[in-house]
Amino acid sequence: MREFLGGGFTAFPDLRFELTWALVAGERAAAEWTMSGTQAGDFTGLPATHEPFRVRGASVFELVGASCTVSATTGTSPRCSPGSA
Repeated sequence: MREFLGGGFTAFPDLRFELTWALVAGERAAAEWTMSGTQAGDFTGLPATHEPFRVRGASVFELVGASCTVSATTGTSPRCSPGSA
């Protein structure tokens, strides 16, 4: 996992996460976020594209004591969205 994440920061040196909104209710939390960057290096066997990307997503978390567990995450890219060219 460390190698995968380390490779991500090497391949996307300008990787950015932006929190759009968050909601906490009891032992659950939800957040909408945007991840963006430019693929400047090889990543998981894919050669660098030097193209920018932007992905919008949402995550749901379980909060128990001092622990936070992701229970669901989804994301879409304009290039991959239905109806996009």
